[in-house]
Amino acid sequence: MIENGQDWLLDRARLIGRHSGHWAEAMVKNRGPQGLRVLQGFLQLAAKHTPANVEAASELAATHGAWRLDEVRSLLETPTRQVQV
Repeated sequence: MIENGQDWLLDRARLIGRHSGHWAEAMVKNRGPQGLRVLQGFLQLAAKHTPANVEAASELAATHGAWRLDEVRSLLETPTRQVQV
């Protein structure tokens, strides 16, 4: 995945939804080069959850300036933030 470059990874995050794309862009801007590894982990994490839940977690993470993957993972595991489909 990482061989495809930053733009490709950001495009994949944008495909999940508006909030995921926004979080990914802001995270890369804040974290710099190490953000690519975080973005790769984010996409792998997103594959295990519904897009609605990833969007909700991404929105909350971006609102609070949470740019670490562990913080997004924690938000996804919090039952009160989960969206039922």
